[in-house]
Amino acid sequence: MKTLIVEDRGDDRRLLRYNLERQGWQVVEAGDGFQALELMTEHKPDLVISDALMPKMDGFELLRRMKNDPALRDIRFIFYSAVYTGYNERELARSLGADAYLVKPLNPQEFLRQLEEAISGVTSARAERPKRMVAEQEAFLARYPGIVATKLEEKVRELKAVKEKWVKTFAALHDMVILMDKNKKILQANASACRFFKTTEDELRGKSCEIFCGPDCPCKDCPGDRTMADGGDHSAEIYHEYLHKTFEISSSAVPDEDGKLDYLVYVITDVTERKSLEEELFQAHKMEAMGTLAGGIAHDFNNILTAVLGYSELAKDEAHIKGLTTSYLDEVIKAALRARDMVKQILSFSHKKTGHLQPIAPHLIIEEALNLLRNSMPSSVNIRTRIDCDCGKINGDPTKLHQIIVNLCTNALKALDDEKGVIEIHLRRRQLSADDLRTQEEVRPGPFVELLVRDNGCGMSKTTKQHMFEPYFTTREVGQGTGLGLSIVYGLARNMGGIVRVHSQPGVGSEFRVLFPVLPAASERDTVPIIADLPMGTERIMVVDDEKMIAELQKALLEKQGYKVTALTSSNAALKLFSSDPEAFDLLLTDQTMPEISGHELAAKFLARRPDFPVILCTGYSSIISKQQALNMGIKFYVHKPVQRCDLVRFVRDVLDNS
Repeated sequence: MKTLIVEDRGDDRRLLRYNLERQGWQVVEAGDGFQALELMTEHKPDLVISDALMPKMDGFELLRRMKNDPALRDIRFIFYSAVYTGYNERELARSLGADAYLVKPLNPQEFLRQLEEAISGVTSARAERPKRMVAEQEAFLARYPGIVATKLEEKVRELKAVKEKWVKTFAALHDMVILMDKNKKILQANASACRFFKTTEDELRGKSCEIFCGPDCPCKDCPGDRTMADGGDHSAEIYHEYLHKTFEISSSAVPDEDGKLDYLVYVITDVTERKSLEEELFQAHKMEAMGTLAGGIAHDFNNILTAVLGYSELAKDEAHIKGLTTSYLDEVIKAALRARDMVKQILSFSHKKTGHLQPIAPHLIIEEALNLLRNSMPSSVNIRTRIDCDCGKINGDPTKLHQIIVNLCTNALKALDDEKGVIEIHLRRRQLSADDLRTQEEVRPGPFVELLVRDNGCGMSKTTKQHMFEPYFTTREVGQGTGLGLSIVYGLARNMGGIVRVHSQPGVGSEFRVLFPVLPAASERDTVPIIADLPMGTERIMVVDDEKMIAELQKALLEKQGYKVTALTSSNAALKLFSSDPEAFDLLLTDQTMPEISGHELAAKFLARRPDFPVILCTGYSSIISKQQALNMGIKFYVHKPVQRCDLVRFVRDVLDNS
């Protein structure tokens, strides 16, 4: 059957043609009523399948003209439409001579079934139509304008509702949504984009993507370029230096009726804050991993330092007795103590506590450090201070806080061009909320003491900021810095329960903020160390350390104070000896990390036999047991190596006297 399809939508025409040609029908296409009349005259089809609502000439007018043309009036006519589907419209179509009215959408099988039924049922009704045409045409002319007006009003209301819904949805989207033409000029932007750029949609319309990347810096790896090239969906994460922002950008193509690119849709998410949080989390994980490595090194190094320091002190005593000079030994002892402090610094950035924290007034330490800094810095540096003496007390270590301020000021000095510029040091009290501490979940909101060090030096690039807390990372030339300064600041601050925040901009300067929780008023009291002469004793002490030189060293140090000492390098041998006579000893001084039985396990076995037995646990470094865990299990004292002789004999005496 030769069939003419009249449909203004190309996709619908092609689908109908495909379905009919599969049935062996001959098909001709028209996009509107005028074209259809021309094709009917030329091809004389057996059947016309027409949409109802079309531009230029709709289906009803096409049908009326067909029936007024003697050469065309016998052609069968079937409506296939999604509009004008009510009773009145169907009656109008029937009165004008339509053979059937099929309602879109129909699947191919159902469409063909209804089409065959319509064709087979037309013959009986067609004979009466010529006699009724004049009256029906007059009725059509009277009713048609009203029907069209009603339908147009309905369509306008529908389109208005759809537009309002689209506008509300477009405005409500949290991400920026921007429509751009093929020349990357903005056609439309949602409310989120207007808020981001702090302007109106009218101001954005017509502008290019230079609002993101700047006029002198075309955007690299733009997903829109790839979308225009292949028509696919693409996305990319791009840092725009022009805005100092990182965005996730996705692009999609919207085609026109011919399938060609009409415009682009960009969905843009500002992920700058999220990337910053991810970098902070990554930095924390990296520092934790490096701390684990540092802990292993510290254990062995502290054992070596224990021997160097202890035997140097014994040699110094011997030199005094023999009247020999001790200046060389004094230098060895000083070097060993500096090495001990270096180990503490290395451990500090890994959150491993090696010092004693106590309530301190930070302004006193800061002012003391500033006196030193003013005398050591060149006169070309303007040091400006603002110190709040009533900011409160913190739980800290005076030496560590002193080191923090010195390292930060030294870092600021190195950032100044030719050591000329301004360094500001502020100390004040601040209140931090939960929102302020989103990246530090382990820190509770409340009052904090803030130490701020700011310079107007060279500032840091994004890459430098990513590595600034790494040990030995430095941007200076060889011999001008170790790269430990900021990593030590980070570790010391974390060790004291503080947090470090950094803001830096190349060419403007850097600002470091170190914040410490303020102690409650009841805890704000200073502790004063008790100094006493080196004590003597006669008690029986068992020393256990798998390092022979350390066991023998501690034996020698304690015997010089009058104690009776048994030194062992095997924890199994120590347990066997103690089990044979638990009353033969008055104190156990044991290393923690040993191959057979660890120090705290050995202590537990001793305490099982004598619950009140005094035990001192001495360790180079241990991640297995903390000081609090040791005290909770009954160990009387927990100390880190290396230990000077004066400290060793003092805490041995204290433990014995208090047991």
